Amino acid sequence: MKSLKLFVFGFVMLFLISLNVNFILAQDQSLFFQYNSTTASIVEQSVSFSSVLVRLGTPTDSSCKYSTVSNTLYSNMVGLFDLTSGKVHEKSFVGLSDGIYKYYFKCKKNLSIIEPAQLEVVLRVNSLVSAHVVLSKDATINAGKVDVKVSTSKPVSQAPSLSYSFDALVYHEIPLFGSSNLWQGYLVIPKGLGEATLSFRFQANDLEGRLGTEIKSGGVFFVDTLNPGIVEDFQVIGEVGRIRLKWHFDDDLDEVNIYKSEDSNPDYIDFYKSVDKDEGYVDIAVDTGKTYYYRVALVDRAGNEGEFSEQAYATVLASGDANVNTGLALELRGIVDNFIIEIDSTILDINQIKSSISQKSTREKSIFDDLRLQGEIDSAISELNNVKRDAEKYKLQDLSLEELNRKLDSARLRVNVIKKRVPESVSVIDELSKDEIVDESLIQELLLRLKPDISDKIKEKSVLQTRNKIDEANMNIRTNLYVAEITYLDGTRKDISIIKRMISATMVREEGSYFIEKLPEGLTQDFDDAKILGGSFNAIDGNLLTFSTDVKEIIYSFEDQISLNNLEDISVAFVSMASLEEINVTDSKITGLFFLDNVFKGYWGIGVIVLIVLILIGIGFYFMKNKFKGVVLEISKKIKTALIFLEENKIKQATEIYNEVRLKYASLNARGKKRILKKVTYLHNEIIVFELERGLRELELKKDLDLFKKLEKLYKSLSEEYQKSLSTFFEKVKKDVLGDQNE
Repeated sequence: MKSLKLFVFGFVMLFLISLNVNFILAQDQSLFFQYNSTTASIVEQSVSFSSVLVRLGTPTDSSCKYSTVSNTLYSNMVGLFDLTSGKVHEKSFVGLSDGIYKYYFKCKKNLSIIEPAQLEVVLRVNSLVSAHVVLSKDATINAGKVDVKVSTSKPVSQAPSLSYSFDALVYHEIPLFGSSNLWQGYLVIPKGLGEATLSFRFQANDLEGRLGTEIKSGGVFFVDTLNPGIVEDFQVIGEVGRIRLKWHFDDDLDEVNIYKSEDSNPDYIDFYKSVDKDEGYVDIAVDTGKTYYYRVALVDRAGNEGEFSEQAYATVLASGDANVNTGLALELRGIVDNFIIEIDSTILDINQIKSSISQKSTREKSIFDDLRLQGEIDSAISELNNVKRDAEKYKLQDLSLEELNRKLDSARLRVNVIKKRVPESVSVIDELSKDEIVDESLIQELLLRLKPDISDKIKEKSVLQTRNKIDEANMNIRTNLYVAEITYLDGTRKDISIIKRMISATMVREEGSYFIEKLPEGLTQDFDDAKILGGSFNAIDGNLLTFSTDVKEIIYSFEDQISLNNLEDISVAFVSMASLEEINVTDSKITGLFFLDNVFKGYWGIGVIVLIVLILIGIGFYFMKNKFKGVVLEISKKIKTALIFLEENKIKQATEIYNEVRLKYASLNARGKKRILKKVTYLHNEIIVFELERGLRELELKKDLDLFKKLEKLYKSLSEEYQKSLSTFFEKVKKDVLGDQNE
């Protein structure tokens, strides 16, 4: 494909160049003579070009011939004209070297029997100086220095002028050094040029002072500085006394460079040899029992070398090893080894990320600590080592290639899921730091939220008590707000908004006193969407959290990009209840169980009835609210179970649970649906991705259009975020399938 693109590109450029050169250099190279059939004549003409068109004019329709021998009879002349039989006759003479040429022409009237007179034409050819351009690189040229040699057709009075262009529009002069008719210089092809056509222009004066501009050969060359792709499918297999290398690629390339080492990760200094582009090589320069590491790189016709493939390694087997008849076949063990190399490479990448944390800015390190990202990194390394141990066990199992590939596909999926959780960097988009000032109105509002039936007397006492405790504890609350983007090892990005409160106060845990976080009414997120990272807390409802008084840091985040203005509207305060008798804040998230205070005195019977009715209403409200909360909790548990089934490749069980989840989700009220929507959507996407992966494996075996349409329908049912992450890969599959169908 690359070669075809280069050929078409070069052909178009060459055509444009030829049009331009012909337009500039076009000149009349014809000579016209009037022929008289009754009178012999001689004419002389000097020309400065090596090709000439002789045109004869006759008064009547005639047929003309020519000879290089004088006084040859018309009937014996063997030189024929290109165009004759009318009144204008043409003959081209090409490739004439400098010198004198004599031609004898006769034109005979049609049906005439009279011998016509002879016209002798003497041509004196003294051509203009021309050039041949030769480069130090043959065929297609790649980046770097290129030596240029110019040979002129005759000696020139001074250094010729030679200029070059990559677009046939803007030309750059090349200084030439030499003498007589041999000159040389050089030019530099820039690395980032890509594919282009290199064209030359030439000018020189001969010793007579005449200007020549023609380039006889070497006027146009093709340039290609694009590196080939990477060999994705590279395997090495240890055999008895040798190691077999296998690779596959689609580009039309020239050769493959092999790099070999007895140590891991061979580099350019470990170049071994270049081989033809055939899909394999057998290395016999090995020792029994030794392990060798290989990488390969593609080389195109211009000499451009692509990036290294992934490392692959194998051990040279002794003759006795070939007789092992238990466990995985010897020719398949290299596939497992290569997968283990992939895991080791991923672990190496993660360890580099881990070690780089200490070099990060203070702010970024702080965010890593606050979000517990270090724990994600450690967990990922542990899980990858588990995958690696599982892969090692495949060597002990008697598996077919198909069975092995299924296991490796499943393991590779686990690796990809792990990579999605490994944070590589945190980019802060916006941030704000401030000291919190708690006003009395906020304290009163929060007291009412904690105990809606609080009396004015107790409320006033509580406000005063809160103020006193703040002053006594010398309390200060420092807030850091961040809007950031986390980049993960697999390249995905996630928006995140972080709230961090640093509390300075001389306080111990105290019943009836709390630090409280309150979300503003207009915020679309609630605390059910938040990840609470610092401080033990109790959720009063979706937009209110309480923390114990001994907390030193309150940290939580939302997986969303929330503006700083909205983050600033999230309130924090300290509240202390003056009396514990009327407070009933429990872990059940239900607040405001009302008790009557000095009511119905003297009306005991009626009071009891009314009290019972109010209690029943409260209980009904409690059970109705907790019914939905119970359903949400049940859905969350089922989603976790379904995801575990997916990791174990139990798609049927996962799908059954998802169908149950859908029914329960439909029964929720709007608030309940909002709380659990993200988790339900995530499970839906993961099931669809599993089905897509299974279908794509089937599609690799048979390019079936109906199957592709089913997969396309599944793809379109994914969320927009998932579709975007898979779009490039899915479009490639679509192109492959539809392309095969068209063929």
